[in-house]
Parts: sequence; structure tokens; C-alpha cells
Amino acid sequence: MPFAVAALAFILAFFHLPHQPKKHSLDYAGFITLGARLSTLLLATSWGGTQYAWGSWQIIVLFAAAAILLAAFVANEARAEEPVVPLGLWKNRVFTLSNLSNAAVAMTMFGAIFFIPVYAQGVIGVSVTNSGLVLIPLTASMIATSILVGRLITRIGRYKVFLLAGPLIMGLGYYLLSRLHYGSTRTDITVAMVVVGLGLGAVLQTYMLVVQNATSREELGVATSITQLSRSLGATLGTAIFGTIMTSGLAREIPEHLPPGAAGGQSARRLSGGSGVGAILDPDTFSDLPPAVATGIREGLAAALHPVFLTGIPIIAVALLASMFIKELPLRTRAYADEPSSG
Repeated sequence: MPFAVAALAFILAFFHLPHQPKKHSLDYAGFITLGARLSTLLLATSWGGTQYAWGSWQIIVLFAAAAILLAAFVANEARAEEPVVPLGLWKNRVFTLSNLSNAAVAMTMFGAIFFIPVYAQGVIGVSVTNSGLVLIPLTASMIATSILVGRLITRIGRYKVFLLAGPLIMGLGYYLLSRLHYGSTRTDITVAMVVVGLGLGAVLQTYMLVVQNATSREELGVATSITQLSRSLGATLGTAIFGTIMTSGLAREIPEHLPPGAAGGQSARRLSGGSGVGAILDPDTFSDLPPAVATGIREGLAAALHPVFLTGIPIIAVALLASMFIKELPLRTRAYADEPSSG
């Protein structure tokens, strides 16, 4: 809250853009159908494979509802006076490909942010207090690279090389994460995080720059909002998908790594169930367990996280492939605020 208040104070004091009041027509139907569609899609990906089987009627109905709501949303946007998402924007290949890449990068970014601390706390045994601090190398390398890349783009006026280098470096970082196992050290996980952060820093803000550079002044606000939405949607979907993969892995891996006779016990069933991650990360979980059982649980968690990080590699490949087809446009040398509005 204090940081938000400080940011708001700076905006009110210094952020003054030329503005001409204009009467607008709000697209209420667009707001409702878009929100409902995103909600049903997120529920389906969050519940699938955990609360309900992927082939259950509950998940099928949610996916069907998401498809119907998408069709209704598109039909509404085609005739709305001022649509929430102007369909014409998607005809801009730079805009479309940038948002696709942006969503894929966000999926893997939050996959790393959420599940690296799970590995550190549940497998390595990092304390609850320090598990959040584990991400400092990732955050530091990401921020430093983002600043450097921003300065380089300003100096050379080109951005395509960073759009290609970023996913490649992230892919290498995720490969290193997928190589983690029970017995890996803090150094191993730190090296992987730094590599992921270097790749993230190269593209995280660059996609926003590309979109804003490729759209008109009248479309700037909605194009920026959609890019933020694609990032948020990718983050939420990525977390749900990766979480489902890990939960399914726990049910399989923990019983396999426990000593003979312990796999069918109450503790094994509790730790390999839907709430297994919370139990594993509870500091009291291992206090009364025999060392062999505690080791088996940590080995099972490490094995369950392996496909989580491995899944990130093809997602990053999608971001790289889309970035390859983004046309590099000359950067604007004049701010929109200094240009006369065409409206």
C-alpha cells in the first residue's frame, strides 16, 4: 500500500498528457462475455486433473462454455460501437505475434516464480523464511538485463535480436531447471535462475515496446491493455497448468520413492493427494517421520517437478517461433503526446 500511494502521488503530480474530452459508449456486453469466458477457462485448467478428471462432465462443460462465450464475445465485438477489444487489431501481425509470445513468456516466468521456491523448500530443505529469498538471483538478473536491453534498443534502434535471444536463453535456463534432482545444490538452482532471468529481462518489456511502436495513437491505450491482459492470462494459465502437472506427478512419484511398506500408509496418501504440496512444505511434516520416509518424499517431489520444468521448454519454443515472424519496424522518434490526434 505505501508504494502504491507513492506511485499514485507521482502520477497525479507529473503525468499530464494532452486530453480532449469525448463522449464514449461502453461495451457492457463485451465486458461480461470476456470476463465470463476467462473465468470458465481458468476454472477448467485449474480443476482439470485435480478436483475433477480431464474427461469429467464438469471440465467438458467448462471448456464448452468457454468456447460458446468466446464466440459470443467475438460476435459482439464485431458490431459494438466502441469494442473492448477491436478485432481489427488482430489483423496487425506484429500485435498478434507479440501478444502470443508475451503470453507464452509469462506462462514460463510465473512457472519459475511459483515452483522454484517449491523445489527449494520441499527438496533442498530451505526454510520458509528463506524460500522467498531464493528468487533474488532471478529477479536481479532480470532487472539488470531489462535496463541494459532498454538502453541498447534506444541506442541502436533495433529490437529483433533481443526478441530472439531472450527465449533462447530462457530455454537454456529451463533446461537447467529440468536437470535438477534430489541432491542438487543451491548453486545448481541459482545458476538456472540467473539464466532464466537473463532471458526474461531481454523480452519482458520489449514485447510491450514492440506493440506500442506498431499501433496508432488512437489504438495505443487498448493495445497496451490487451498486452497486459495477455501477460496476466498467460501467468494464470501457466500456473494452473504447471500446478496440475505437479499434482498429478506427486500422486505417482511419492509412493514410488517411499520405502517398502510405507507407500500405502496414511502419510503417503495425504502427501500424494491434492493437498500434498501444502503438507510437504509444512515444516512440521518431516519432524516425526523416519529419515528414509522423509528422503523418499523429497525424492518424489523432485521427480514430480521434473515434468513441470520440462513442459516450459516447448512453451518457450512457441514464444521463439512467434518472435521469429515479428516484423522489425523502425522505432518512433516522436512521442504520441507531441503528435496531433487524427481523430
